[in-house]
Amino acid sequence: MYVSRYLSVDVWTCPGDVSQFELLWIRVQTQWPTMFVVALYHPPKPLYQSTALLDHIEAGVDALATAYPAATVVLAGDFNTLDDSEVVSRTPMH
Repeated sequence: MYVSRYLSVDVWTCPGDVSQFELLWIRVQTQWPTMFVVALYHPPKPLYQSTALLDHIEAGVDALATAYPAATVVLAGDFNTLDDSEVVSRTPMH
């Protein structure tokens, strides 16, 4: 993930973080409310159940909503076989 040097960023650690998931949570401080960018790589043949990853994403988004209620969250990356409609149905994301 590349971020402009004009922005203040830091890595946010999701509660209950699991190293087997390839997720990077970045907090971007702007003049507007805080923004979080989540970079995801979901391999075509993961060694974990997709539902476990979806549970983890849901828990992370819930934690962000509690700690930073006005924040914007962007989830992007390589979803491969992960059904993005599941992410939408489990979280307040569009």
